[in-house]
Amino acid sequence: MKQSSIMHDLKPERADLTPPLPRVMMVVPCLFYLSAIATVGLGSLFTIKTRQAQAEEQKEMEGEQDKRSQIAGLKTEQAVIDQTHAKAKEVVAWMDSTQPMMDVVTAVVGSIKTGNTLSSLRLNRTAENPQHMEMRVEINNGGNPQQTEIVQALIKAGFQTFKDDLLSSDKNDRFGPMTYTATVVKNSTSEQ
Repeated sequence: MKQSSIMHDLKPERADLTPPLPRVMMVVPCLFYLSAIATVGLGSLFTIKTRQAQAEEQKEMEGEQDKRSQIAGLKTEQAVIDQTHAKAKEVVAWMDSTQPMMDVVTAVVGSIKTGNTLSSLRLNRTAENPQHMEMRVEINNGGNPQQTEIVQALIKAGFQTFKDDLLSSDKNDRFGPMTYTATVVKNSTSEQ
């Protein structure tokens, strides 16, 4: 019985045609089959790793989209908070500026001396500058001394005047009728 050779794929067993191959050549078919199996294994491994990488990339892209939507939501919330804060600042400024005008009225009326008459007292406040009160006082008699008394009474009440103007129909009569206009502001040092 003849022994079967692993080399039958490479060379026929007929010795008369060619001499037999050396025994080392038996490794060639083994290496071929091993390389074929390794190629299939590596191909499948690369395919699996490629799919995993694509899945991770997709997951990262979805995560990035989630983060972008969260950032957009936070920016929207921040804009709402900023708008609310701006409105709150306006309210605080308005509250600070809406000091009672009664203090000014009381100071002016209380400063009128006996014998002098107050014919008109007007206080106006503008929306552009609500801390400033435009005051117009018309006195039938009393003139310059009465105006000085009014200014002193406002200072004692914690107010400051500026843009003062004294109008009189007769420039020579210091005690005659007059119109006093001024801008009145709460003195910041009196609040402390």
